[in-house]
Amino acid sequence: MEVYKYEKYGGVSYPSYQHSFTGLLIVFYGYFIKNEKLKFITYINGLSSFLAHNPFISNKLPYLQKKSQYIDKNSIFTTFYLLPLLLKNPEPGIFLFYYFIHSIIKTLVNTDKQKYIFGVIYSIYKIYKNNKFTRKLIFFICLSVLLKITEKKSIYIHSLWHISAGITNMLICNSLDI
Repeated sequence: MEVYKYEKYGGVSYPSYQHSFTGLLIVFYGYFIKNEKLKFITYINGLSSFLAHNPFISNKLPYLQKKSQYIDKNSIFTTFYLLPLLLKNPEPGIFLFYYFIHSIIKTLVNTDKQKYIFGVIYSIYKIYKNNKFTRKLIFFICLSVLLKITEKKSIYIHSLWHISAGITNMLICNSLDI
């Protein structure tokens, strides 16, 4: 997955210590995730977010910042893609089914974006099946989406998104496996 110039500093156009340190909150929220695989990926995402946003890293170690940005982005999207295999009780049949569908779409349309949609749909299905759609979960999902959409309006909104998305991630991860 390629990192575009407009995504250079963790999705924003400039490095910021504020964004960097709120990225570390994702590591804190990861501590409360029960699934060890998802917990580890959350730790990687939080640390890579910290490095990708950090002005010191950006100025003194640009190679590390670039690689951190790549890991930050992939630790989010690849998790959605591989979700059926990351659960306590992996479901390889479901993964193979949507990998097959993805391959057909990629061959016909030459795009990769649909593979993440399957993961989102699967997440929604698992949360619904486990009867874990709570008001708190729905609130944090909506808040995270709203903050992500409006993040370019203020320096604080992306930081608030880190906090909200960290809580949302923790709630979703704990709603998938029971």
